[in-house]
Amino acid sequence: MFRRLYAFTLVELLVVIGIIALLISMLLPALSRAREEANLIDCQARLQEMGHALQIYEAQYRGLLPWGIVDRRPQATWENSSSWYTNTPWNKEQLWWWNFTLSDIITGHSCLDSNGLATRMSPIFKDKDTITGQDNYWVDHYTSNPRVLLEAQNEVEYDYEPVPSGGQKVPIAEWHQRNISGVKNATSVFVIWDGPQIADQNYNTYPSAEEIDQFGWDSTGLVLDNINNLPYNTNHAILPGFNLGGVAGRTDGAAEQKAANQDYQNAFTGKTHDLTNLRFRHMNNTVLNALCLDGHIESRKVGTVMIKDIYTNYQQGQVYLP
Repeated sequence: MFRRLYAFTLVELLVVIGIIALLISMLLPALSRAREEANLIDCQARLQEMGHALQIYEAQYRGLLPWGIVDRRPQATWENSSSWYTNTPWNKEQLWWWNFTLSDIITGHSCLDSNGLATRMSPIFKDKDTITGQDNYWVDHYTSNPRVLLEAQNEVEYDYEPVPSGGQKVPIAEWHQRNISGVKNATSVFVIWDGPQIADQNYNTYPSAEEIDQFGWDSTGLVLDNINNLPYNTNHAILPGFNLGGVAGRTDGAAEQKAANQDYQNAFTGKTHDLTNLRFRHMNNTVLNALCLDGHIESRKVGTVMIKDIYTNYQQGQVYLP
């Protein structure tokens, strides 16, 4: 008695392979989108944690917001000895960034090690949707709004306080941190958001947005550089940086947001990190996450970050910050 052997014919085998290939082709996009959505939510959770740390700082310091940057390099030409400079040696952290402050709050310990370097940073500032870069001992994939987290460094007449008549410098001792009570649109203005990444540098994104709209910073660092035609329409899409060709009155910010939406392999070619500071890196490079000053998170599609999201309603002519 012969036993009958059963086997797939070539046609049957090809049909099974074809069905499997079809199922994979149908499932892969869904799996990819699920991963993108998971990374988007993970980024939102990171920003939410930063927001909690920011609120703790505000509560401890009666409404003051942390500095975006404090320059701790050796004092050079300042005639006023009262300053934020601490004569920090070159081999220590010479700049103190906002993420250092928030990291200390989140982790409960200093981000500085025994050598004075920020090697003990919280991993909260490292996003998942980023390119592979040369991560330094501290990693930051986010950037801050210098209209909210002010900067204490370098030439004061260019960056921070309004300049009195005659162009003389404002004494460093009279610089002030921003108080949340002085931000008129605190419920909606962006304070921290996704920044572009650079692969060949010792940092991944510039921690503070130096040039974020077509109007620049003017001499105070807080106002539009041309206020002759106020009020502006703050519902226009913001340009990523005035060196991209932005001038007062341009309304093609949406197109420029899309054109500049990229990471960089080299900081010294193309539209560098100092000029863009908007990175819509989620959901296949179409969505940016941002922490608003009141603590809620906004997710915006490329081309939809508006002037009102960044501008903090300061106008030229003010003498001192709150």
